[in-house]
Amino acid sequence: METLNAISSWIKSNPIIALVGTLAAALAAVSSLIGSISNVVPATLKVLDLPDCISYADVYHSAHSYFKMDAQGVWREYPPEGGTARYEFKEVHRTRDYIDLLNLTERPGMPEWRTMLVRLPACGGKSEMSLGIPERWTNLFQVWRE
Repeated sequence: METLNAISSWIKSNPIIALVGTLAAALAAVSSLIGSISNVVPATLKVLDLPDCISYADVYHSAHSYFKMDAQGVWREYPPEGGTARYEFKEVHRTRDYIDLLNLTERPGMPEWRTMLVRLPACGGKSEMSLGIPERWTNLFQVWRE
């Protein structure tokens, strides 16, 4: 009992120090909670097979063009300022990280046009292109979500 009285007396004579200590303890608890939540979110997205940015986009822009999926699920590549689609693609594979598109448009001077794949990063970043079989991926250009 005597110890409790001494502690109570000290708190009464040093209220600011006691308040700072209490706030520090509360801040530590909140920080710990945020830390544990930040570990749970990526694991949950992985289990749900969702990209780190939570969803896929229907439009991916670059400095040279943009890719847009239409209502029928066909991807089209447009000039950056808009207008008529240049090329059509069929989505052939989707993962948490990428959307793979198979070229459907004949390209004069490109004998392997039927095997051309474009890989769009789901959350934006460096796109890739592959020509031929086996796939040989090369960097294409930066893309970002709308």
